[in-house]
Amino acid sequence: MNSNDFILALRENVIGTLTKYYEQELNDFTPEYPPGWQLIAQWYNSLEPEQKAHFIEFIRTIQVDTISLVLGIFVGKDYLNEEQVELTLMAGEEVITGDLQDIFLEIEEDFLKKKLGL
Repeated sequence: MNSNDFILALRENVIGTLTKYYEQELNDFTPEYPPGWQLIAQWYNSLEPEQKAHFIEFIRTIQVDTISLVLGIFVGKDYLNEEQVELTLMAGEEVITGDLQDIFLEIEEDFLKKKLGL
């Protein structure tokens, strides 16, 4: 697995899967949900469809920002507790190298351009 494949898989597993999961859970609200989920699900289900779409997009934005920050820490561009950390990622025997944060953000930018028809 190369860096690009790693980022694509990470993006799909985190953003793709979790965004769908959150949206489904919010739509399929049941009284057995934990109290925090109950409140947000009730609020979410009171929204108009366009407002729901904006909220799900906001969740997606939080995921993108979080992944970007973590990748920045992994490659030593961002600091963790004022310390620079650099980790080595491996897939099997292959080292995943490169500026993973930049690769992720480029892929995300391309996705948004396609989504907006640019």
